[in-house]
Amino acid sequence: MLSSCEIVVGQSITERLKEHQAYPIEKIYISHNQPYYAAGDTLYGKIFLVDGRNHQYFDGTPIVYVDWIHEDGELLESLIIKIKEGTGDISIPMLRDYGEGRFFLRAYTQYQKNFEEDYIFQKEIKVIGETPLAAAEKEPNKNNFSVRFFPEGGRLVAGLRGHVAFKAVDGEGKPIDLAGSIINKNKEVVTSLKSLNEGIGIFNLTPARGEKYQAKVSWRGVDKVFELPTMLEKGYTLKVNNRKEEYLTLVLNSNTKSGLKGCRLIGHLRGQPFLNQSFKTEETQPLLLDKKEIPAGVLHFTLFDSKERPVCERLVFNHNSTTSVAVNIEVPRTAYGTKDLVTGLIEATQNGERMAGDMTISVFNKDVFASSMVGINIQNYLLLQSDLKGKINNINHRLCKRGKKNPRIFELCN
Repeated sequence: MLSSCEIVVGQSITERLKEHQAYPIEKIYISHNQPYYAAGDTLYGKIFLVDGRNHQYFDGTPIVYVDWIHEDGELLESLIIKIKEGTGDISIPMLRDYGEGRFFLRAYTQYQKNFEEDYIFQKEIKVIGETPLAAAEKEPNKNNFSVRFFPEGGRLVAGLRGHVAFKAVDGEGKPIDLAGSIINKNKEVVTSLKSLNEGIGIFNLTPARGEKYQAKVSWRGVDKVFELPTMLEKGYTLKVNNRKEEYLTLVLNSNTKSGLKGCRLIGHLRGQPFLNQSFKTEETQPLLLDKKEIPAGVLHFTLFDSKERPVCERLVFNHNSTTSVAVNIEVPRTAYGTKDLVTGLIEATQNGERMAGDMTISVFNKDVFASSMVGINIQNYLLLQSDLKGKINNINHRLCKRGKKNPRIFELCN
């Protein structure tokens, strides 16, 4: 059992990671003064351009391009901002001619245009008219929905019990909640499935050799059958348990002749390795990692076989409390009148020590701007959303406590 990150020699794999680190990564985040705007308002924002690996400012003075786009795809404003010491200021007027609706704030550098658009900063912002926007939800086509399956570690392996995650969406890509069952080729029910939140769920499955599995699901009275990914006769599995507050638990299995002997597990964050563990025995290997000793963010765990071929991989988010910066704002009064001047003290600390930083402050009526509309912020964007493809719905939600009726199910809170 591994109580801390053990580093061992593995030159060929680590050298490949070093080559990967030679290529720069850029990330952009824009903070702005309100969660949403009224027609005629002005969006005031601050651009942060950072090194994508360590989230520190760039030393140079590059150019950032900022687009203001209507939901129908029309480009309404395009700005070119020069960045100094990692930051730049923007202001975009919400012209009444633009109308109300959904708009998108997009920002990128010339270098970022060489890569996929998934990694370009983009945020949806609502603009309302004289009256608040009505929540006019278009009735989805109940026959047009799909389910994708994601075996933990990458593949189902015959005889090895594993977790299978799934995500259900409608025809427009919006998450839907559904239920169903997993059946084998004889149409026998093997296990059940049910989405837990945002169309996402998980079930356990031990695939039998020679079997084929399907998911029979139902949504709004419509039944559909989806094929599960084909299994490997021989292979490896990698399970990760992230529910403990202090530790991250990994369990590796293999049904190959040599088992895990000669295999190597690499853990890295954006190409920077923090774990390099070799296995000298065939047996199942549980590993225990202290969350405070590994970095915060989307961690990649990749298992390589004895021939240094990647055979399975698992991504997991780690919150390391020791790297968090706490920001405290003190004001002398709790009540102010119209046009009163508010003065105060802002202090940022990390592990009890004061930190220097570049900050922005937004002041708005919390009764008007619901917290659920804030969406992404600089923390969850840099550590989570920017390292993954696709959009994370309700990214502010977090698992805060176990349910009263079923202690295995976590409840969501803002």
